[in-house]
Amino acid sequence: MVVRQYEAADLPQWDAFVRASKNGHFLFERGYMDYHADRFADHSLLVYDDNERLIGLLPAHQRDQALVSHGGLTYGGLITDAAMKMPIMLEVFDQLRAYCGEHGISEIIYKAIPYLFHRLPADEDRYALYLNNADPIDRRVITVIDQRERLPFQQRRARGVKKAQKAGVRVGASDDLAGYWALLDDVLWATHQAHPVHSLSELKLLQERFPDNIKLYTACADSEMVAGVLIYESNCVARAQYIAASERGKAVGALDLLFDSLIYEVYADKRYFDFGTSHEPASGALNIGLITQKEEFGGRAVVCDTYRLNTTQDGS
Repeated sequence: MVVRQYEAADLPQWDAFVRASKNGHFLFERGYMDYHADRFADHSLLVYDDNERLIGLLPAHQRDQALVSHGGLTYGGLITDAAMKMPIMLEVFDQLRAYCGEHGISEIIYKAIPYLFHRLPADEDRYALYLNNADPIDRRVITVIDQRERLPFQQRRARGVKKAQKAGVRVGASDDLAGYWALLDDVLWATHQAHPVHSLSELKLLQERFPDNIKLYTACADSEMVAGVLIYESNCVARAQYIAASERGKAVGALDLLFDSLIYEVYADKRYFDFGTSHEPASGALNIGLITQKEEFGGRAVVCDTYRLNTTQDGS
């Protein structure tokens, strides 16, 4: 088995593997990962078996003596295909540890991919982390609707839908990314004194690269945009990457109507609808009001775990 660092010439092979994998996502394609290459010292890895067949990818960057998978992404552990089995994964981890030792890397910060993004069961890495004495160092919660067992909106959200309909709010797909970004920026600054993680130019670039995956849906009252949701769409999941509503939008229930349309119509056949995290950007504390709103749409909790693997100690 061979582990080696990603090179630019690997791009076609990398992207093809991600698209055919059992737990990949367009976030792991190089067109997405490399848009912020200036912020991170990329140290992504490719893993080959003894027959020189590519069996795994690890999107990662290096920070001092740590290999982080990946600081620019919400999650991103080992990407594998349907041929990955438990004994092979244990050997992969042995080789990862050996590679780190040879390159002066003392630890791996590993952000596991949540199960809802798996097209096939893909928790071999979590068990390998356990056997290698990896320590859980962070746990975030995302709020998810399983569309196969969809829960009804709670009364407050249902009333909001009717209020928006009565007010004549119109919802649908939109190409006004600039208008939405301005709304989002205003809302984030007023609420958290923060700006969106992505600049407008970055969002435009990413949407141009992934038009089938990054989509904007908005709600308008008269001719004014009062709410919007930027969706990251993958094989199994429609994820609300950004959510924003103006004061007028909140008053007329615009987000309630917009989510009603997305959940019951646009993405009714998608396996999961993911509202994302509800943690404060600065402190990481859970925002109870925000997660309560998402749960009132029928969402329930899924955890996203991060581990620290000390590569200088033997696993058990």
